[in-house]
Amino acid sequence: MGKKNYVAKLVIAIMIMALSIGVSNKTYAKTVKLSKKTVKVTVGSTKKISVKNIQAKKIKQIKFKTSSKKIVKVSKVSKTKFKVKGLKKGTAKVTVTLKLKVANKSTTKKLKLTVKVQKKAGPKVQRVDDSKADAVLKASSAKLTRGGEKGIYKTPVYDKTLGLISGMVTEAGATYTVPSGIDGTFDVYLEIGKASYVAGESMYSITVNGKEHYCIPAGIKKGTDLSFGRFLMGKELTLKSGDTITVLGNPGFSKIVGKKITSNLPMIGNMSLYKAGTKVAVGYQGGSIKNESTDPSDVLSGKNIVWLGSSVTYGYGSDGYSMADAIQDRHKNTTCYKYAISGTTLVNEDATSYVARMKRDIHPDTKIDLLVVQLSTNDASQNKPLGALSESMLMKDFDDKTVIGAMETIIAYARETWHCPVVFYTGTKYDSAPYGAMVQALYKVVEKWEIGLVDLWGDAQMSSVLGTAKYKTYMKDQIHPTKEGYVKWWTPKFEEKLKDYLTEK
Repeated sequence: MGKKNYVAKLVIAIMIMALSIGVSNKTYAKTVKLSKKTVKVTVGSTKKISVKNIQAKKIKQIKFKTSSKKIVKVSKVSKTKFKVKGLKKGTAKVTVTLKLKVANKSTTKKLKLTVKVQKKAGPKVQRVDDSKADAVLKASSAKLTRGGEKGIYKTPVYDKTLGLISGMVTEAGATYTVPSGIDGTFDVYLEIGKASYVAGESMYSITVNGKEHYCIPAGIKKGTDLSFGRFLMGKELTLKSGDTITVLGNPGFSKIVGKKITSNLPMIGNMSLYKAGTKVAVGYQGGSIKNESTDPSDVLSGKNIVWLGSSVTYGYGSDGYSMADAIQDRHKNTTCYKYAISGTTLVNEDATSYVARMKRDIHPDTKIDLLVVQLSTNDASQNKPLGALSESMLMKDFDDKTVIGAMETIIAYARETWHCPVVFYTGTKYDSAPYGAMVQALYKVVEKWEIGLVDLWGDAQMSSVLGTAKYKTYMKDQIHPTKEGYVKWWTPKFEEKLKDYLTEK
């Protein structure tokens, strides 16, 4: 009996175990589910979903069926995980079919999933509030024309989502049309964004009806965020309905690589017209208005000073802040316009030279109290010909493809066009024999034309800082000052020399 009882008990135990396993597997299969039944995903992004309560080895096969393959795409990562990618905005139903091994048999489970694909939020654009403008000319209505250099062209693109124009290479155009009901004298402003790389302030210019050309330097900042600012493009322009205003990308800000041309020019948006003389804030984050009265005791107060130069004038080593900006900040009602592009030369060999930019960008009607010109280090580093001093005072007799000829051309043109005094300035001393020769030649030009000179190169007080610890804080490299160098070292010398020169005049 004992043996029979033992066998009977063993059989019963085995049956219970088998039944237990079968029930377990059956239950296991019944509770298979998804980690989520509803998934929200943005266009272009993915989310991972898991199959729960089942081991990967129990899954023989997995299939997906989507109600709309245009809206979502489902793909397997592993047997228990898969990813859902949003392709297009909308809602789609997905059926996940699992073929499972249960108790040595196969069974099928269908799991239901709802996918809601939402449009991906676009980048936040901080636009300009021009609700008080007399007219707003929309970027969406601008006619875009191609531009380029050396036979390589590109047409700007209007982004419907952002409402902005990009790809404004050299001489590319965006033409805005003055709307009906407009007739009078206006100041013209343009929405301009930030640039990935900034090497000057005269990035854009405008033409009116394809004739009159205006270029007012704008303090465009470096950045990748879509913050737009309002910047003055033209003052006191006579406009009427049907007139066209074309924004042009200026030379010096595009780059050719192979057969492609790219631009460092920032995106542009709407154009706005305000009655001439209206106080309008300029700059980013709503801008600011400079509303100051001239200080009669300050020779530099209330002056319009135009600066013509390259990277040193622009402020390459200090995020675009140079002695020109410091003088504007330190003297009431003073405005400094920086016609400066990094890497450019006095020698007139292309559209970016000092001579070419002066004649093209600075309008003949501009009120100039003083023209300050940089003796460019680029002419020295590029070994441009020095030339010889002419015996003539006529522009037609100067060879502007030499350093001296270009300097004489600038002085003569400024006197004939704006009837304004001219001051040249040098950089502080560094190791360059060619630049030293240019400084010596400049002294001869100064003597002939009786112009002003701010000679930092030959100033013993300035040179006493060379080689000291202070020099390292004042200079980014041997040519370009830091902001501290401009403000504390260079600007006081400019203020001293310019005041003396204007007082003498």
